[in-house]
Amino acid sequence: MGPALKWCCVALVAVVGLMLIALAVGLRPAVSMAIKEQVLPTKASSSLAWTMWQSNTPGTSGRMIHGYLYNITNPEEMLNGGKPVVKEIGPFVYSYGWERFNLTWEDDKDLLQYQEWKYWVYEPTLSTQEVNDDTDVVFTSINLGFQGVYATLEQMQFLAALDFAYAASEFDRLFYKMSAREAFFGYTDPLMGQLVAMNAAPAVTPGINGINHTKEFANLTSNVHKIRTGNKDLSRAFQYVEKWGYESIEICPNTNLPENPCPNGDEGAATPAWATKAASTIRGVDGTNFPPFLAKDQELEIWVDQLMRAVPLEHTGETTQKGIKLWTYAAKDSFFANATENPANAPYYQNGARGLLNVSHVQHLAPVWLSKPHFLDVEGSAALLGAVEGISPPSRPDHDFSIYVEPTTGMVMGGAGRLQANVELSSLSYVNVGTGKTVTVFPNLKSLLMPVAWMADGGLVSEAQAKQFKTSAGLAVSLESWLPWVSGIIGGLLVLFAGFLTYSACQKGANKSNAADALLMP
Repeated sequence: MGPALKWCCVALVAVVGLMLIALAVGLRPAVSMAIKEQVLPTKASSSLAWTMWQSNTPGTSGRMIHGYLYNITNPEEMLNGGKPVVKEIGPFVYSYGWERFNLTWEDDKDLLQYQEWKYWVYEPTLSTQEVNDDTDVVFTSINLGFQGVYATLEQMQFLAALDFAYAASEFDRLFYKMSAREAFFGYTDPLMGQLVAMNAAPAVTPGINGINHTKEFANLTSNVHKIRTGNKDLSRAFQYVEKWGYESIEICPNTNLPENPCPNGDEGAATPAWATKAASTIRGVDGTNFPPFLAKDQELEIWVDQLMRAVPLEHTGETTQKGIKLWTYAAKDSFFANATENPANAPYYQNGARGLLNVSHVQHLAPVWLSKPHFLDVEGSAALLGAVEGISPPSRPDHDFSIYVEPTTGMVMGGAGRLQANVELSSLSYVNVGTGKTVTVFPNLKSLLMPVAWMADGGLVSEAQAKQFKTSAGLAVSLESWLPWVSGIIGGLLVLFAGFLTYSACQKGANKSNAADALLMP
């Protein structure tokens, strides 16, 4: 090989090496931009992240709720001072669907406004076979409607009207016979007609999962939501700005969703959900997507309708599901602390035992407390479990709160948010409007925190969605994780090799020159 050809080869090796290094430097930003294009809701597209955010047909994504009811088997004994005996029945499985429509981008595509229809479809083949259907009225549960009526009248200083407002026997005041569908999605209590007419109670008593609204409801102009797209600040992608048309939650006595002014009532009737405006402010994401390019020490927040507040999440580990590497997140331990231990929880009236969340102020004052199922991680859980017969000790894999997130795209791929609804029960007193005498309701009832039901909202992405992820955003994630390194390493080695060849050639030339000089010497 002639000298000119050798130097051409050296130059080619050096150029290829430099090109690979340049590719390594420029590839990561290019791949990151491609991931942003795939993930951020700055425009309608055919990407998996966009289609999963915009709509979901029930049963296709694996996202479902699994609900379990505590059926009270000895209501008469309980009313007379006996220990409650329950039988946990479930799961009642509902696949979860949603549509987001009437999309409008604002503020240089940094805000996305839309309307939303969320709905649930019963899946009988996946559900318990102990009942024929979720409409069978076979469960005896606590009457949340009466609990709310009593608390509302007490706040109004109008308990004297209790017999008029809720004329029923003690048994019917304490218990309500219902179906699983009513327990999870609400029911109409005919005994509340007077309070509904007075605009002091909602027409439908909400269920554990809220209300399964119709598409007609979704078309209402008040059903408007707004999120950040991340176009200006990537870390705020998918964060709520407004929900139901409001930046903060205000509760009306006669509605199940925030409104102000209250319908058919005076404008001053709406009150903040929590003790401060900051606590009542809507924030967090809806649980479909988090911002992309997550860091392990980054705190996330997810909005939970049942709580009417955001739940802070922290990174707890890693898992692989359907061939996709995911990070696991759980609710922060401080979130469940009472206000004495964590003063930041004081605006949420969190004055009970650690692990209990007070939601009475967003449940029409009914004394409802949420916890992890089977009182997992609740202070004094042994005593709470001991007060009710028929509830097994908690299991962390079955009853904890855990979410799986793909960290580069921020897409939620699985896990489950698990919560249990409990009602604080005790005897109640009021003055009869006719006789002027004090009347005690449930005089023999033992005071206790009574579990009503629990549910898990979650699941895993389907096989089809996992496959689509791996061939689209997942492919970019994979390239972003290794190709820049490989390209940079190979490029660096080639440049070093070219340098070595150049050095060797120079040394060889120098040696020849020295030998020639030696021959010329006398």
